[in-house]
Amino acid sequence: MSGVRLFDHRAGVTLVTAPGQGEGWWAGAPSRATWRGIELLSYRLRAPRPRRGYEVRIARLEGDRVIDLTVIRAARLSSYSLERACLVV
Repeated sequence: MSGVRLFDHRAGVTLVTAPGQGEGWWAGAPSRATWRGIELLSYRLRAPRPRRGYEVRIARLEGDRVIDLTVIRAARLSSYSLERACLVV
């Protein structure tokens, strides 16, 4: 396939670190959108089982800086886990 560049993980930047250490802890499953010139990001925080996806955050992106705007918690929605969110503008 000519003209298609492969993703180079070494060039990546970590925007949000895992909320804990060890297996099962991570921050990810992102969605990104632009709304009225504002770069928005949603991402999920996950803990090891049985807790799992306990929080989704909506944030503003300013370069490589993530500024959380709102938090959606699984417990508040009476849910065991939250999965990947999608921003729709």
